[in-house]
Amino acid sequence: MGVFFGKGKGNSIEWNVSTGLAQVYALRFKYMNTTEKPMPVLMKFIDSKGVVLKEDVLTFPKTPDKWKMMSTTTGTFINAGHYKVLLSAENMDGLAFDALDIQ
Repeated sequence: MGVFFGKGKGNSIEWNVSTGLAQVYALRFKYMNTTEKPMPVLMKFIDSKGVVLKEDVLTFPKTPDKWKMMSTTTGTFINAGHYKVLLSAENMDGLAFDALDIQ
C-alpha cells in the first residue's frame, strides 16, 4: 500500500495528527525512494491556527524496493492539540509514503 508519486509539479502530502502530553515528539515517516538519488522534501509542522512551528528540508535516501523509516522531531515542546504535517517538493516522482508515526 502507500501513496506513490509520479511525474508532476508541486507534489505534496499532508497528515492531520493529534498529540497528548506537552513534549517533543518524534516524527517517523515510512517511505520508499525508488530513484537513483536522495530526494530533498520540505517538511512543515503546522499548528491548528496555521502557524508553522517547524520547517525543515528532509532528504530521503534511495531505497530500491524496500520500505524504510526516516525520523525527525517536532524540534520543540508542543502542547496537546491538533496539528498538520506537510511534505512538499517540486518533483516527488519515485517517492512513496506508507505511514507517519508520532511518538
